[in-house]
Amino acid sequence: MLADGQKRIKYLSEAYAGSTHDYSILKAEMPPGDRLWFDEHNLWVDLGFLGIEKDYAPSNLYIPERLTPSFRFGLTPTFWSIDPRNVSNIPEV
Repeated sequence: MLADGQKRIKYLSEAYAGSTHDYSILKAEMPPGDRLWFDEHNLWVDLGFLGIEKDYAPSNLYIPERLTPSFRFGLTPTFWSIDPRNVSNIPEV
């Protein structure tokens, strides 16, 4: 599914088996090299799309970083230490 900033669905693919990876679906539905699919768009993806910058060369790609080992073992980075009762301390992104 592709959506715009106002959460309107712009593209919905066929249904695939649950074991099919999201990035495999993208490559099947929008083959890389065919055209510049994401050239003039902001593209927000999750870590399931590693390699998209090489295959599609989007102009504005936003992909999260992998978690550090310290985060996995219970040490919380300062960015995530947000008190939900005090919304004034939420960092700007």
